[in-house]
Amino acid sequence: MEAWKEALVAYVLERGDSLEFTQHFWKGCKPTETDVIQYHKFTSSLILLEKGVSKKEIATDVGASVSSVSTWRNLLRLPKLAHYLKSYLILGNPPSGRKWMTTECSHGYGIPVGEFLCVPLRIESWDQVAAVLHQFQDLNEIPIPQSRDYQLGFLLGIMMGDAAKSKSKEGASHRHIGLVLSKKYETNVLIGDFAAQCAKGVGLRMHRTEDLAKPVGKPNGFFQWVSQASPVIDWLYNVALGLRDDELTTYDSVRADWMLSAPREFRVGLINGIAESDGSVAIASQEIEFWVDPHRDLLRRLLEMEGLRAFNNRQALSISKTHAIKSFQVPIFCPNLRTVRYQRHEVMASARTLGREERVPEEVRQEITALSDQGLSVPEIVEQIARGRRLLLSFEAVQRWARKAHRTVAGPSGTSR
Repeated sequence: MEAWKEALVAYVLERGDSLEFTQHFWKGCKPTETDVIQYHKFTSSLILLEKGVSKKEIATDVGASVSSVSTWRNLLRLPKLAHYLKSYLILGNPPSGRKWMTTECSHGYGIPVGEFLCVPLRIESWDQVAAVLHQFQDLNEIPIPQSRDYQLGFLLGIMMGDAAKSKSKEGASHRHIGLVLSKKYETNVLIGDFAAQCAKGVGLRMHRTEDLAKPVGKPNGFFQWVSQASPVIDWLYNVALGLRDDELTTYDSVRADWMLSAPREFRVGLINGIAESDGSVAIASQEIEFWVDPHRDLLRRLLEMEGLRAFNNRQALSISKTHAIKSFQVPIFCPNLRTVRYQRHEVMASARTLGREERVPEEVRQEITALSDQGLSVPEIVEQIARGRRLLLSFEAVQRWARKAHRTVAGPSGTSR
């Protein structure tokens, strides 16, 4: 008999249906009432078998089938909690303040089928996160160039932003990541694909699934990605982000000051994930906004570490003017994706601005007039000139010349005056 089988039988004969071992696992193995009943039947059967009671009598006594008692006798099939007991006997006690956690459970029965990780219940420093990150298996067939630190940061940034972190209806109801991005910008597909690669980098399967058709009255459909349901995502949500199960990233602030002590690679990945998920670039006002109302304080402190000053603006956190331009060097948006947001930021950061005594050139004034006559708004004119001439004009300057153009009236002969 294999060593673990002998140890399991000995454990049951000594302790019966005691669930003391479950305290060494993440969330106590999340047993249901049915799990506890099945484990009682299993342990009772092993004890009665040891006493020489027939399988038929045992089946009647514990309320199980004879075939179940037979498989239990040979430990060929185990109920959920017996699987955890088997793992405990192999793994032993985890270090103080940590628990064993499987990366995956089977559908329906919640049996641990993944690798076991040793995870802390509370994070106070980056070293604790790094110890967990080291245990993850990279599932990318072709490794991506970004470091594991960056990948985890980007994934957590996405989770703080657009991604849904709902519980699966299957098995033990572990969370999965669902990411839905608008088809308004084709580059959004790059964000989703990269988020899936980052998820795989920390041992989570994630893939693009069927696109969603555009809702009635809406201009665009949606791209969609979904991950496996996993206790790992529960841990990322409850411990890494510090949120309770009844809290939502939309309304509740993460509790994750440990991020401030993390390596810069992680912090930049986190900023990139938040920005690509909930960021926007306004070239006309020379401003970057992050629509992360509950998490503004943490993000502000992360930006301060990069020498950037941000301020509250409505429900957003904003970086403006020289700091918005300077932030391109962080970078705020992911450079390898070159999304629409990144490209707009690049235009804003690379365009020349007028000196204090420098006037708007005559040919630029004429272009402002022509674009205004075509019906373009002031922000659209600012952006077009920035892209075409690599000249970044202020909103006020373009607005002033656009208004002058509209105040010009036609003379008696039909000529402008």
